[in-house]
Amino acid sequence: DFFDVGLVLSRSPIPRGNRIAILTNAGGPGIMAVDAFAQTILTLAPLPHHAKNPLDLLGDATPERYADALAGLCDAATADASSLDGIIVVLTPQAMTQPDDVAQRIVEQHRAHPGVPILASFIGGASVQLAREILEQHGIPHYSTPERAVAAMDVLVRQSRRAAHVSADSSAVL
Repeated sequence: DFFDVGLVLSRSPIPRGNRIAILTNAGGPGIMAVDAFAQTILTLAPLPHHAKNPLDLLGDATPERYADALAGLCDAATADASSLDGIIVVLTPQAMTQPDDVAQRIVEQHRAHPGVPILASFIGGASVQLAREILEQHGIPHYSTPERAVAAMDVLVRQSRRAAHVSADSSAVL
């Protein structure tokens, strides 16, 4: 847990709030992430265009489908009246999955939207190892389970609230 906290605090921007989107290609791990929200102060963000959260791209999700969905979520997170504060990307290797290419697409969105916290959980051992390395090389926190990614996002949100509280207290003193 200590290393997870250090990783997320050293590599991720602090979110504005606690409304989080989950993007996945597998329903089960998406639900595991949602279930982990019960132990946190996170809430599932309402998604654009009446999409459901978690946003399940299904097992045949291509890197392009991941990229399009992630770009839409990042754009929504940077909108002025955003109701989305961070994103957790979950991937499981399946027949159509190209983990390395998906990781590269996440890197592209991370660069294009540097203020949006994006955490990843690529499940699958050796079959996703190179993808995990790509994420790590580009400063995107990766966690071995969706639950650990959720716990790390919770740390970011709590840090945001602490910083806001300290800032408010400092203003009152001045």
